[in-house]
Amino acid sequence: MDVFLIHGKIWQGRGRFCDAMVIRQGRITAMGRQKELAHETAGCRVLDCGWRMVIPGLFEPYVCMEAACGPLPFQTRHRKEGFRAWLRQAARAGFTTVQSCDLGGAVTKNDLPVIEQLYREDKCLPRLQFVLPQDWPPLEGHRPADRLPGFGGRMLAADSLWQTQHRGGQSWVQVPDGETLERFLEQLRAHPLPEGNPRRLTLVGAACTSSRHLQALGAAAVDIVAFPGQLEDSLAACAGQTGAHPDTCCAWRTLSHLGAKVAFAGGDSLSPFVGLQKAVCRRQTAPNGADRHSPEALTLEEGLQALTRSAARTDFQEDITGRLAPGFRADLLVLDRDVFTCDLRMIGQVRPVLTMAGGRVLWSEIPH
Repeated sequence: MDVFLIHGKIWQGRGRFCDAMVIRQGRITAMGRQKELAHETAGCRVLDCGWRMVIPGLFEPYVCMEAACGPLPFQTRHRKEGFRAWLRQAARAGFTTVQSCDLGGAVTKNDLPVIEQLYREDKCLPRLQFVLPQDWPPLEGHRPADRLPGFGGRMLAADSLWQTQHRGGQSWVQVPDGETLERFLEQLRAHPLPEGNPRRLTLVGAACTSSRHLQALGAAAVDIVAFPGQLEDSLAACAGQTGAHPDTCCAWRTLSHLGAKVAFAGGDSLSPFVGLQKAVCRRQTAPNGADRHSPEALTLEEGLQALTRSAARTDFQEDITGRLAPGFRADLLVLDRDVFTCDLRMIGQVRPVLTMAGGRVLWSEIPH
């Protein structure tokens, strides 16, 4: 369906907005003022946003299906409906692409044909990617442009970086504590990536960091998947660890400025705007006991970037989705309020009223 989206406050990044967009064959072909685009809209269906906020669709880089929606049914036909219900929940939360990290656990190899059948039956689901365990054979090709399940990378142990020397793709390393991070950095020093190697390293967690860790991670330009919805728990877990300090733990803003790419995961509850609120409203206690704005609090644009284009980097899709611009896939959300003018303490209550992926409406509360 070709679409002429009008009467929106469309966020283009860096403080720029427009009010209209033309979508053809699932891609954004033009953006600007409604009157200026009218001559390009022949054959398009009009989607009136009612002057609501429009942002890129969210990219969930790392989530466990079973933790998000509960145990999956055992019987095949019921499992398919379980997958359908979970993906529809993700669409309502604003995700246009979801990357699952639990193959070999709650989801097994036998589920792949079930999921592929689901996508043939239902065209209104977010795209699904998988992060595979290290010992799994790859899926048949990497298919980021279509709607069937694709391959989003490999899980590695912190001491297995030597395996990244000669292969491209995405490597994922879980870093639950400072000790694991130390082992990872030792391996990275021993096995630096060859210049020009297309492989990317993505750390999951990496919350317990010291100033020295931050410098090393920034210099290595790694990708980091963080969980802002769990900010308080992460800071509590890091307290007391060697080198830990409120200014260096979960230091997402500093990491970004040093050269690392920080992506936000919505977490098990699929409530991304709750995490966004925590990231932009972050506070800390000063030495005199006063409560103050944390230097690690992100700006709203930085937080949105972490939920969209930076998250899409975890599957090499940052030049395909995660941004509203001509040539990009038409993955977008229409929100129930303007996140740039509402009280930052209310961002956690923001919700999509329409989710679109590749020009296809996945879920909507407004006429389309």
